[in-house]
Amino acid sequence: MKRLIILFFSIIIGSNANSQSWEWLNPLPQGNTLWSVCFTDNSTGYVIGLKGTILKTTDGGINWEFQTSGTLADLNSVYFVNENTGIISGNNGTILKTTNGGINWISISAGISYDLNEVYFIDSMNGYISGDTGTILKTIDGGDTWISLTSGTIKNLNSVYFLNTITGYIVGNLSTCLKTTNGGANWESLTTSAGGNLNSVFFTDINTGFAVGQYGTLVSTSDGGITWEQQSLSYLGELQSIKFTNLNTGFVSGWDCNLLITTNGGISWESVGPTWMNSVYFSDANNGFSAGEYGRIYKTTDGGINWTSMSYGFTDNIYSVCFPDPDTGYVSAYYGRMYKTNNGGISWSEMISGTSEFLFDIFFIDPNIGWAVGNNGVLINTTDAGNTWTDQVSGTSNSLRSVLFLDDNTGFASGSNGTIIKTTNGGNDWTSLVTGTTKILRSICFSNYNVGYSVGNDGIILKTTDGGDTWIIQHSDSLNHLISVDFINEDTGFAAGYNGTLLKTTDGGETWNNLTVDSTLFYNSVEFADSLTGYLAGQGGNIFKTTNGGVSWENHQCGAWTTLNSLAIINENTGIVVGGGGAILKETAGFSDVNIIPKQSGNLILYPNPCSDIIKIDDYYFSASDNFFISIYSLQGKLMKQKQLTIKDNEIQLNNIPAGMYILFANNNQKVFVAKFVKE
Repeated sequence: MKRLIILFFSIIIGSNANSQSWEWLNPLPQGNTLWSVCFTDNSTGYVIGLKGTILKTTDGGINWEFQTSGTLADLNSVYFVNENTGIISGNNGTILKTTNGGINWISISAGISYDLNEVYFIDSMNGYISGDTGTILKTIDGGDTWISLTSGTIKNLNSVYFLNTITGYIVGNLSTCLKTTNGGANWESLTTSAGGNLNSVFFTDINTGFAVGQYGTLVSTSDGGITWEQQSLSYLGELQSIKFTNLNTGFVSGWDCNLLITTNGGISWESVGPTWMNSVYFSDANNGFSAGEYGRIYKTTDGGINWTSMSYGFTDNIYSVCFPDPDTGYVSAYYGRMYKTNNGGISWSEMISGTSEFLFDIFFIDPNIGWAVGNNGVLINTTDAGNTWTDQVSGTSNSLRSVLFLDDNTGFASGSNGTIIKTTNGGNDWTSLVTGTTKILRSICFSNYNVGYSVGNDGIILKTTDGGDTWIIQHSDSLNHLISVDFINEDTGFAAGYNGTLLKTTDGGETWNNLTVDSTLFYNSVEFADSLTGYLAGQGGNIFKTTNGGVSWENHQCGAWTTLNSLAIINENTGIVVGGGGAILKETAGFSDVNIIPKQSGNLILYPNPCSDIIKIDDYYFSASDNFFISIYSLQGKLMKQKQLTIKDNEIQLNNIPAGMYILFANNNQKVFVAKFVKE
């Protein structure tokens, strides 16, 4: 957390966890990994994946709608026996069934809690599920009830395929291959030539079958599994799925390789389609779909020769998000990539940063002026809303992890090898500050122009009380990496990081207390709106909220599986989180209700009022030594501008603020003054 915290007001936030609803902004239709795809005809189909994701299309993949799964368990396999009835298997013993095309999904008891990896139906009544720890389940009533079969192994079983009601095959970890010839009553272990885990199995007739798996493994049999022959592929990635549309034409999908096709019964294979796909399904000889990593969905209408993406957006790992106003937002990512939205995240366009270095943080002082920092001391600046970016000389080759500006001129950046640099002229010149540490400093935060904090590796916490001239190491009793720091005022702050670490101080860092949230996770972003209400974002798409200053926390799942790297509260209604795989999600169902309440205030005279591009504070309020720190907010609680004023410089430029009514706070460290004004 790197915003400048205003000391003289509190922000009250209230929300109902049950009303939280997160919307995917990128990639679209969503970004969770998809594990399985199934179509009932050329138009109607389903994809399922991580975090209970179920999507349905009725127009051949052009549009997709979310269906309610009722679970956050990862969903691994989907199979529809007709246009209305389908079964899904997933982790933690999850079995879901629909009889109305997914309008409702009902949870079915599996009687076990192992992960269930693939479901396959021979007809509308008879089906099987393979799962971890040797699990085989069977149904004879269309999936309403399931019985456990004896597999004779404790290895994970990843894929199941039946030729008819009596003959079937299952493959799994460590080259496991099982065969039954009596409907699953008994299973025979077969020897394959595979060298690792097998992930998928498919038979084109009673004798001819194929299995794929780890290390680019593809094995085939022509005698019903008695013997298996390994085929040579020029891929070493994880092959996830194999399907045939007829005796000759088949497809293999997997990680770190293109979609593969054979037209000669598996004798040879060639690349034809996208990479990082987990599942492929054909509704007929020509129309097929593939689904995979980061929510990717592809379609073919010519038998797999050409594939068209039915999902869109970017999948770069995003490290930071900044919204200087509700419509204008920026994100920074790896390899110098940066993106911008002008419509609240509905659409995003790439900006040309001029660097290929990872950009770990981005900060805008207003919609036009911003900075980004990254590897090898990269520090770039824009003054035209991201249209052009200019290198600034940071004076260091150390990686920079965090950047913030207190006003148009005064800014700080922190990074590796104990680096903190400061500018007082908008970044034209940067000065290296002495920190007394060589640890990576991952986040920096100031509560006013003098008091600031930086946190980083091995639990390091630094504090300055003189605008960065000197830094003092504070002791937290934590050796975990700290990734984010946020101070509400000079005394109260929070630091979050690895292994569930969340620290709180109420005495300006003299002492830090551990707060308990979830010790199995790590956190990348902490943001508090006031002394009571705060948010944590981090691993596994987890977002936690507290309304009692961190005493207790409630998990507000956003529906994403990825690690969340940055969190921003934009205004009283809107929050944004970003993370791996290009994940950008937006909460618009009352993320917070903001009211600005001065703790101590007096009246303030501003002129001219109404104003155009300039407004001033009357000289009456200044003495020779007075300095005012001013903050301007919209009536909705959005911070619009901050600046330090003196009697010699008491003009406030408003050219970047749209017309409307605003509230101005002025703090001279003795009293807070408040006034409303109108910009025309």
